[in-house]
Amino acid sequence: MIEDGDLRTKKVRRLLDEITNEKDLDKIDEIINENINIDNEMISQLRYLPNGGFKGLLYYKIIVARNNKVNISVDVSNNVSSELKKLSLEELKIVSNLIGIYCDNAIEAAKETKRKLILIEIYYQNKDINIVISNTFNNKANITNRYQKGFSTKGEGRGIGLYFAKKMLSKNKWIEDQQEIIDNLYIQKIIIRK
Repeated sequence: MIEDGDLRTKKVRRLLDEITNEKDLDKIDEIINENINIDNEMISQLRYLPNGGFKGLLYYKIIVARNNKVNISVDVSNNVSSELKKLSLEELKIVSNLIGIYCDNAIEAAKETKRKLILIEIYYQNKDINIVISNTFNNKANITNRYQKGFSTKGEGRGIGLYFAKKMLSKNKWIEDQQEIIDNLYIQKIIIRK
């Protein structure tokens, strides 16, 4: 995979050399190196996840967070891959939907704060898969009604995600969620009990 990336980088570099002048070359090198470092860091963070949609979803959410200037860190335990592989396609779809909703909410909340921070932890413990998403948030916002359909701190036409998540959770007893606030971090935990 790295060889493919290196080959791609060389081709892009050659093409850019042909269409730019000498002054732009240093800036181009800087951009190319920055993108390679981001890709390598993301690959490293997600290496213990099985290949497929779940890994791709997290990869995408990392990119979205970074595009919103949110610092995001992902820590995946090395023993979680084999447990995630035991989930059916339908179960993975439900987990992915929940992760998508919770990551979108975390990004929206974190980008409005000074620290702009999201931490995602995925680990296997006591026969459960735990997915923990922690983010900075504006603790002055009233979030007590967050699961009501149409409720949003962002205005009208929003507020469907958490309502949808609660409905999914109520229909699937093998997965549950917990929330808490600790030290100005909103912590969303998904527990997969198999």
